[in-house]
Amino acid sequence: TGAGLTSTGFEDRELPTVGATYRDGEHVTYAVSLHNTGSVGVTVVGIDDPGFHALLEPFEVRAGKELPDGRSSIVETEPMRSFTLAAGERRSLVVRLRFANCEWYEPGSGNGFGGLVVRYRVLGLNRVAELPVPVQISVESPPTCPRTR
Repeated sequence: TGAGLTSTGFEDRELPTVGATYRDGEHVTYAVSLHNTGSVGVTVVGIDDPGFHALLEPFEVRAGKELPDGRSSIVETEPMRSFTLAAGERRSLVVRLRFANCEWYEPGSGNGFGGLVVRYRVLGLNRVAELPVPVQISVESPPTCPRTR
């Protein structure tokens, strides 16, 4: 279709992982840059829920501005609405994640945040892209959970 939506700079290398200490209800802010690598424009429609009880779950997505050096801004953002990326264009997404769902996990088990599921439209066709983030976040369920397991 002439369209390719990627998160920039991470397609051809192993992604680093950092560990995060579970802090029930607290938030983490994360920015990732989207890049339309195709030859036609795409309309980014939204971000899908990961579909399972993640220990670090997205709860707010905002569209940020691309800084001149290519990094994603987490300061200048606006509420996520559908937006168009022309061929070669970039735009950052700022994702707020919340530590949650420890009641679904045994102590010491876990998962993390490694990417976004982005819904977009190109040439009238609906598409979904699973995009990696620059650094994956690994989280272990705590020994004691404030909610009933």
